[in-house]
Amino acid sequence: MPEVRTGAPYMRLDSRTRLLAPVILVIAYLLARSLPALGLLFVPLLLAVFLARPPLKPLVRSLLIPLPFLVVLAALQVLFNSNTEVTPLLLQLGKNTITPHDLLNGARLLVRFAGLVSTISLAGLTLKPSEAARAFERLLSPLMALKIPAQDLALMVMVTLRFIPLLAQTSKRISRAQTARGAEWGKGKGGITARVRRVIPVIIPLFVNTLQRSENLASAMQARGYSSTQKRTTLLPMQFRVADGIVLVLVLVFAGLVLAFF
Repeated sequence: MPEVRTGAPYMRLDSRTRLLAPVILVIAYLLARSLPALGLLFVPLLLAVFLARPPLKPLVRSLLIPLPFLVVLAALQVLFNSNTEVTPLLLQLGKNTITPHDLLNGARLLVRFAGLVSTISLAGLTLKPSEAARAFERLLSPLMALKIPAQDLALMVMVTLRFIPLLAQTSKRISRAQTARGAEWGKGKGGITARVRRVIPVIIPLFVNTLQRSENLASAMQARGYSSTQKRTTLLPMQFRVADGIVLVLVLVFAGLVLAFF
């Protein structure tokens, strides 16, 4: 995965700040109901992109890949609407009526999902899986007083993030091996039963390989004496500075004002 420059101002913030700020923006995008509010929420997002200096190519690609699907959803939102107000009428397609309110709903859907995808992609570019797991663990550490295993939960998150690209690589390798053995992929022959049969030769080896990886990981952790009950130290300690508090307060206040006034 392409990484941002470590000297960027945004990257000097604590990993907890780089995790909480996108979470606040995601919640704000989900709660916003008007198009001006959704547009204003792009201000902190663009500022974060400017300060983080991430590689723009993967950021743009993450937005362009789901764009056709989002356009289809917006078109369905416009065509099959539940709006009872038909004035002023812009277009009549059979029993479906299109009004400015319907177009506004479609635009809101596009802008909302564009903001969500961009925010999540920026968080993925600016946070390594290990940093995200450590930040998640530190944020859940107060729950340890309630006997909630924060370290185990953080370990599960980190292992999941690590295994996702490995599973993708393994599935590609297995599918290529099956193709070399004469398997037919992407030809669309047969019904659902035939397609399921073509997927089984990939699913079963992938499942077995995942189990083997998990067993090897568990054995390696036991051999190294891992224990979630003991307090662990880190090579690079996390430091929550004044700048981190200012950034979180500004993001929270800005999102709150946008939701309140729009």
